[in-house]
Amino acid sequence: MDTVTYPDKKVVEVVNKYSIPLKVGHDTVLDNVDRDVKWTPQLFLAEPSGKLLADSMGFLPPLELAPWILLGNGRLEFQKGNMNKATNLMNIVVNDYPDSHWAPEAMYLSCVALFNDTHEPEALKKAYTGLTSRYPQSIWSLKAQPYRLL
Repeated sequence: MDTVTYPDKKVVEVVNKYSIPLKVGHDTVLDNVDRDVKWTPQLFLAEPSGKLLADSMGFLPPLELAPWILLGNGRLEFQKGNMNKATNLMNIVVNDYPDSHWAPEAMYLSCVALFNDTHEPEALKKAYTGLTSRYPQSIWSLKAQPYRLL
């Protein structure tokens, strides 16, 4: 990842804007992070308190790492109840990284966050229609199926 992913311009931009990177050896023990590294690279996205938000084992190319970081931050904003911030971060994933593995989840969560913010059922219906048209084979498309009834 040092050669391919980390030097990528978009990755550098996202890392600098949405995280505080920390690179440690596989045998390093981190206070407040209850994780053992069994394979490298092992990526963790954590709050400053050490609460783990997400982790990823193995190589991620640039077009997967940047949206993974954005999605993790969007999930954090969602959990904090900051639906507008969550929606904005998820929309960056969907719009800037539409072919990434993370885009379907981001689309789903963007619509759910919008619903939580507006209480408009149309936001959930948008999740169903968007996911079934752009990502029909995604698990997130299946999760949105009940919204077709709205």
